[in-house]
Amino acid sequence: QFVVCNIIFVLACNSTFFGQNCTQQCSENCTDQTCNHISGTCNLCYPGYQGDVCNQLCNLTSYGQNCSLNCSVSCVNESCHPVNGTCDLCYSGYHGDFCENECQETKYGQNCLVNCSSSCTANKCHHIYGTCNLCYPGFHGDLCNITCPTGQFGQNCSESCNSNCNNSLACSNVNGHCYNGCKDGYIGDQCNEECGNHQFGLNCAQKCSVNCIVNSTKACNHVSGACLYGCAEDYSGTFCQNQASSANVGAIVGSIIAIIIVAVLVAVGAIIWKRKYYKKPDLSSLEEREFTRLTPEDSITVQEKDYTSTEQNGDATYCNFSIAQVNTKIAADNLNDYLLSHKDEFLIEQYRSVPKPKNVTTDVGVSEENRLKNRYKNICPYDHSRVHLMINTEKQEGDYINASYVRVSIKFSFEKNKL
Repeated sequence: QFVVCNIIFVLACNSTFFGQNCTQQCSENCTDQTCNHISGTCNLCYPGYQGDVCNQLCNLTSYGQNCSLNCSVSCVNESCHPVNGTCDLCYSGYHGDFCENECQETKYGQNCLVNCSSSCTANKCHHIYGTCNLCYPGFHGDLCNITCPTGQFGQNCSESCNSNCNNSLACSNVNGHCYNGCKDGYIGDQCNEECGNHQFGLNCAQKCSVNCIVNSTKACNHVSGACLYGCAEDYSGTFCQNQASSANVGAIVGSIIAIIIVAVLVAVGAIIWKRKYYKKPDLSSLEEREFTRLTPEDSITVQEKDYTSTEQNGDATYCNFSIAQVNTKIAADNLNDYLLSHKDEFLIEQYRSVPKPKNVTTDVGVSEENRLKNRYKNICPYDHSRVHLMINTEKQEGDYINASYVRVSIKFSFEKNKL
């Protein structure tokens, strides 16, 4: 007896198909478009895609096989093509497919399209911002696009125009050359050289006088031409332009001699006159002389009062007052001889014998605000008899003055004219 068996052969799908009856085609993003014959998952994705069936693009910041590479940081927003990683747009200062290259030294900005300032040294600047590393003389600022202010010049405008320029603010901002020439006495592009070779004035075009004395290399002032070291013999004047004649010389010498003689005569006469009229008297003869005493009728009668002495701040205060029964009155004609006939000790003793004032005050005169108004600190007016000044109260003036009223009794007599 024979048994017949049915044998069924099962074959896998083609590498580019999958699923039931192998009717579905693998994703075209699968490498070589091959996938798992059952699930359809890709073995590997083409660059720029990801996912099981490679149906998702890389995100904006990645690219390549399985999106495993990052876009360049120089790409704007760090976004690039998902497949090859090329940048859509570069940040300022960079260029190239992947924005990997900095701008060349003379360019900057977006896609390196902007030229560096021509005032930048060697036209070089920062590849991103365009700021200059260094400016040419005469310019300043980040982009070297600002001209030096009036009156300044040079690298970074650090130098000032020479004050010897005509109008010291008018010079080139680049090299400092004076636009309007130099002031008198100076030459050079920057007017920094004094006139030499015995010259002076505008553009050093004038010569010093031949009569100026020469010292070293200079003979006259480089500005005015005035002779610096004097004049040659027989010449005078600021510029040694005056020649002295022999007659003039004689007159000058004669005048000088005459002046000297007159001065000597005047001095001798003054000495003789002084000795004649100021000769000190012989004290021995003065002691033997009798001086005329004044009688009460010859003098003015002064009212007398008793006073008690007062001292302020330790200094005796002396004022004018009457002295009773002092028998030292001397006629005015004899006063000078009287003083010369007595020694200093005698006069000092007489001064000490003058009584001190009693029962009076000088508070106003010695007060702090009035102290400096006194010529002598120990001679002040009494409070009760001092002179009061008329004052302006709005100006807060003081009424103090070092002066006193003095009461005297004098008899006057007169007769009416008879017609």
